[in-house]
Amino acid sequence: MKRLRLLMVTPRYWPLLGDTEQTTARLADAFCSCGMDVTVLTAKWHADWPTMVMHRQICVERLPYAPRGGWNTLRYMRALSRWIRTNRNDFDVVYVMNLKHDAYAMLGAADSLRLPVVLRAHRAGPRGDCAWQAVARFGGRIRKRCRGAKAVVASTRVGAEELESAGYASVVQIVDGTEEAPARSAAERFRARAALADTNHDLAVAEYAPVAVCVERLQTGRGLENLVRAWVPIAERWPSAKLWIIGDGPLRDGLYDGLVDLGLHRDVVLPGSFDDWYEVYQAADAYLSASPDFATTQALLDAMAAGLPILATDTPDIHDVIESGVQGYLFDTGDPTSLLDVVSRLSESPGLGIQLGLAARRRACEAFSINRTVDEHEHLFRRLRREASSS
Repeated sequence: MKRLRLLMVTPRYWPLLGDTEQTTARLADAFCSCGMDVTVLTAKWHADWPTMVMHRQICVERLPYAPRGGWNTLRYMRALSRWIRTNRNDFDVVYVMNLKHDAYAMLGAADSLRLPVVLRAHRAGPRGDCAWQAVARFGGRIRKRCRGAKAVVASTRVGAEELESAGYASVVQIVDGTEEAPARSAAERFRARAALADTNHDLAVAEYAPVAVCVERLQTGRGLENLVRAWVPIAERWPSAKLWIIGDGPLRDGLYDGLVDLGLHRDVVLPGSFDDWYEVYQAADAYLSASPDFATTQALLDAMAAGLPILATDTPDIHDVIESGVQGYLFDTGDPTSLLDVVSRLSESPGLGIQLGLAARRRACEAFSINRTVDEHEHLFRRLRREASSS
């Protein structure tokens, strides 16, 4: 069978870190492993970055303009259009990881090239792509063109329904995938904690201290301010408990100042971003999602596959991922006592966390396998290639 030549387009990619960046890198690796030829086209955010680099098995090409807004975004869009027109014969399908400027530019250029373009909606809810199109400058024009894509991928049922309500006809739901992690053990937990402490002294914790981890970009709208305030009674009740908030972003300084004001700067740690979450998850006892509107992130799925019990805000999408009381617990982000209640349940029953974590691991492996995700994408890409060849 002829190898599929895939171009993935995203404004942000490695070494930048975040949930979208991690998802894109995960998919690119998995597509390569199944036999596709994958190229990632992205923006060059720093002048000293090379224009071309190999990241693992993937060729990454960086365009000279980063979409920082205004004129820079326009130049980035034009660079995308020129690049795909020059390199059209090297690819069978284009996969754009959003419904924003990248999608607009690629769809405009590819239409005359008979090159199928698939879009992937970035999350659902008030911070998702559909909401962005409703308020952004030229958002209506971008939405109109995006509706002409050969297919639009949604990673959740809620996201698919949102796209259909916004007038998208060719919506395909393909859940994000994760890989089964090695089984958890006391020895691996001890080893991971020691390794992290050697890397960053802020992550040094007592052997039996409870640790919750949250992976999130540090910016407003992610529920982090409420999470920090909700941790006050937890720190008072369990002085050895730690919360690690993994990630970077513009809210970092303000969040740290808030921790100091609340006296939590030794209880809640902001260690920055990690290329890989494996050791963080092995060292932790629970995963905590604070997002007020969308919880089904790559980080959460990976935490489930690592065997961590999930404590997540009660968002519309999360009900398709976990059942409260089975793989973890849901809490109300607007109620400061709600998180304390679910943490209390875990603390008062030592075996409960292990039971919930094992159920989360089974659920991730059965419903969110990366192999299934890749197979469904490949089926879609090959169908579109056949249709383009016969038209």
